[in-house]
Amino acid sequence: MTQESIIIEDWCIDTNSAIAVHPTRGTFQLKKKTLQVLIVLTNAQGEIVTKSELLAVVWPNIVVTENSLTQAISELRKVLGDSKSAPKYIQTFPNQGYQLCSYQKAKSNLDKLRSNKILVVSFILLFIALILFFWLYFNDNDKQLVSSPDGRFTAMIKSEKSDYSVSIFADGSAKAGDMFFRSLYIRSSDAFSWSIDSQYFIVITPDSTNYFHFSISSLASFDKYTLQLPKSLEEHTTALLKNNITNTQALPFSIIEHKKISKFLHVWELSNGQSIQIKFNQQGPQKVSWY
Repeated sequence: MTQESIIIEDWCIDTNSAIAVHPTRGTFQLKKKTLQVLIVLTNAQGEIVTKSELLAVVWPNIVVTENSLTQAISELRKVLGDSKSAPKYIQTFPNQGYQLCSYQKAKSNLDKLRSNKILVVSFILLFIALILFFWLYFNDNDKQLVSSPDGRFTAMIKSEKSDYSVSIFADGSAKAGDMFFRSLYIRSSDAFSWSIDSQYFIVITPDSTNYFHFSISSLASFDKYTLQLPKSLEEHTTALLKNNITNTQALPFSIIEHKKISKFLHVWELSNGQSIQIKFNQQGPQKVSWY
């Protein structure tokens, strides 16, 4: 027989042992028939149970008077601290029967075991999902997201073997349907920068035999402007900076000065009051910053 409990507010009645327990009133042993009456009332789930139904279920095949049922109800009320005149738990309906007003049928051990299994399985699945999420998140070393200053665009920089590529997504997302620019190849993960007004971005693209290549793209007009810088560090002067425009219009701003701060740090001063900083290593430009 599986153990099952009936909860009536602070009362807990064990239907296997017929013991009623209350945190302050103590522990009481119920008679077998009294417990069966309580079980029938509980199973009715708040409905009125007639006296004839109670007699038929609790005293089957036995001829008894209603006095036996009345005694069982009285015992229940006495244990629970209830009364007929001011009922809190058991309501009497004259010429009809009785109703259990406040109860909660607790789960059996089997139900509890099933619930516990469901909770354990759910916890395991959640734990696995969290591990997978963090593994993907922290091990996705070949991808980084860089939001534009105004938050309207996202650049996704991915490593592809020895090269890197950058794709631009609209509305700060990184979904394929929102792609704005597709896979521009760049020299390194730092070879990308947004303009401070989020209108342009600059990248360092793979170089050719004699030149380092830079590309400035407009997010408003889709125009793309290519800049070439001689590979000879001694020739890095403003006069030798060459603009090769890939469209029919000129760059909306100009590079008014090329400052060589050191052998590995150069700055382009722009006509719009902004600046582009370029950091070199022995192989060439590796990092660009627009400020």
